[in-house]
Amino acid sequence: MTTPFTRTATAIAIVLVGCSFHVAITAERANVKAFGQMMVKDHSEANAELSRIAAEMKIVPPTEIDKKHAELVERLSKLNGAEFDRAYVMAMVEGHQAVAAQLREWTTASRPLGPPPAGDPKAADLARGGPNEEKLTEWAIRALPIVEKHLEHARALQKSE
Repeated sequence: MTTPFTRTATAIAIVLVGCSFHVAITAERANVKAFGQMMVKDHSEANAELSRIAAEMKIVPPTEIDKKHAELVERLSKLNGAEFDRAYVMAMVEGHQAVAAQLREWTTASRPLGPPPAGDPKAADLARGGPNEEKLTEWAIRALPIVEKHLEHARALQKSE
C-alpha cells in the first residue's frame, strides 16, 4: 500500500538529496555548496523518519523517482559552475514550495490528532494494524518548519546571484 502523500513526499525528497550530493562537486559558490550539504543532512534525516513511519503504517514508499524529477536530475547533472548554481537553486525553491504546500495541505486537512471516533472506518483499519495517519500528521507538523526554513534559504540564495 502507498498513499499519494508518501509517494510524492518521498520522490521529492529523493530528488532533493540526490541533487544535493552533486552540489559538492559541481557548484561554484560556497554558499550553494553549504546549502547542498544542509539539504543532504536534513532531508536524509527526514527521509529516514518518514520511511520508519511508512513501514509502521505498512506503506511502501517509492525507491525511484518519477519521470519529471528524473529529467530534472538529468538536466542538473549536465551543468557546472554558475549555470549549475542557478538551476539547482531554482529547483530547490520550486521543490521546497511544492513540499511545503503538500505538508500544509496534509496538516490542515481533516486529520484530527487522537484516535478516530467509534464507527469511523479508520478505527477498524487501526484496530487491524492498518494506517495510523496520526503518526504521518505528526511527522508533517515537525517537517513543515524545516522545509519552510530551507525555502527561505533557497530564496535568499536566488536573490544573491
